[in-house]
Amino acid sequence: MINGSPLPSTEPDRKVFSFDLIPSFLVDNIIIVKTAEPDLPGDFAGGVVTINTRDVPEQNFLNFTIGTGINTQANFNTWYSYQGGKTDWLGMDDGTRALPSGFPGTETITSLANSANTEILDYTRLLPNDWAVQSQKSAPLGFNGQLVGGLKKRIGNSASSFALIGGATYNTSNKLSKFERYDFASDGTPQYEYFDQQSKNNVALGTLLNLAYSLNDNNRFTFKNSYTINTDDIMTVRTGDEFSNARDIEGYSYNYIEKYPAHQSTGRLSFHSRCKNQTGLECRLFQNNSRSTRLPKVGLF
Repeated sequence: MINGSPLPSTEPDRKVFSFDLIPSFLVDNIIIVKTAEPDLPGDFAGGVVTINTRDVPEQNFLNFTIGTGINTQANFNTWYSYQGGKTDWLGMDDGTRALPSGFPGTETITSLANSANTEILDYTRLLPNDWAVQSQKSAPLGFNGQLVGGLKKRIGNSASSFALIGGATYNTSNKLSKFERYDFASDGTPQYEYFDQQSKNNVALGTLLNLAYSLNDNNRFTFKNSYTINTDDIMTVRTGDEFSNARDIEGYSYNYIEKYPAHQSTGRLSFHSRCKNQTGLECRLFQNNSRSTRLPKVGLF
């Protein structure tokens, strides 16, 4: 949870969240609750992690950090890639991988796959033929950066003030994995042996913006926003032998998974009296949105 509101998952098939998407400079405190409480969601297992971000900065500030990293397996081995879109570095497809207009759905393709109808060949010609494999001697270096700033300004000579605090964090990393696959007949005769090399690039982008307007020390209105993107671009190159058909195998596949946007807006209005026994009233409004998109997987195995 962040600021009292449940966070959307950053993975398409499991309930997790990438906490490194939240700029560390904007974290006020982190609370871990191990037991159920009336004001917490009831669908957790081990516990609930609540992150509270800073409302108002103590003073104006601006921080910037940048870094890089080396993966000894990816950066010193052959790295396979392909020509993607212009905005891949942001974790967003620019439409390069979109299916062309007029391309049929799954049911139509399935019905034509086992027929002698040549219509399916006409559909395949609609697809771009620009999936050539690109080989590099080494994967690109990993990169991470963070920009955070805050502003606080008093309005005239009154006790009212306006403040904002925001930041963005960006991280890109590369991972190289190798797999071996074997299959045998019931009598022990080998059927095939495959050697897969998977090149995976991950892009994580997180932004956060908090606005606050204080009437005085006791009454405040806050509006908090967060937006995250987490994308995997996976390319697999397969070589090997298929003994049952007496042929060599050389194939490839591309898999682009967008896990975005996870967007949250939180509005909070709080009033506290100045009586001896202080009482207060708080109103909260939450909005969460998230979606995951698996763009068409292209490959030939």
